[in-house]
Amino acid sequence: MATSYTIRVEEPCQYSTITQDITLTECFYIKFRYTHKVHSKHSEIPTKTSINETFFIPWNILCDCDDFEVMDPDSVTMANLYKTFSFMDIDRDLLESTFVHMGEHARYMTENNEENRSILEMDVVVHVNSYSSSGKQE
Repeated sequence: MATSYTIRVEEPCQYSTITQDITLTECFYIKFRYTHKVHSKHSEIPTKTSINETFFIPWNILCDCDDFEVMDPDSVTMANLYKTFSFMDIDRDLLESTFVHMGEHARYMTENNEENRSILEMDVVVHVNSYSSSGKQE
């Protein structure tokens, strides 16, 4: 099965989703949207799986995520991220690539947090397209 994907990590246009007066500090409020479409030559309409979740991840966990952490089998950072995303049926390589993008953007956001917000918002959008000759998701 041929697969292509896009990952987009960005700050929302406006910080209006969550108030800054809750007890959590130094966290990212993550809005995670995942779509996987399986296209088959036997059907004009692709099979679609969607996940829309929101959750908090501490700055120190997400900012530590980079290519080296992904390769470290004893990484506490990766163990925490895997646990957070464990309920999602997403390919591990794709998930790791997404983590690296999120970590890179998290470092940028914390370094440029000129308003000194204790909670930063991040939108993560992952689109996957798979092309199957059998019509089954592999």
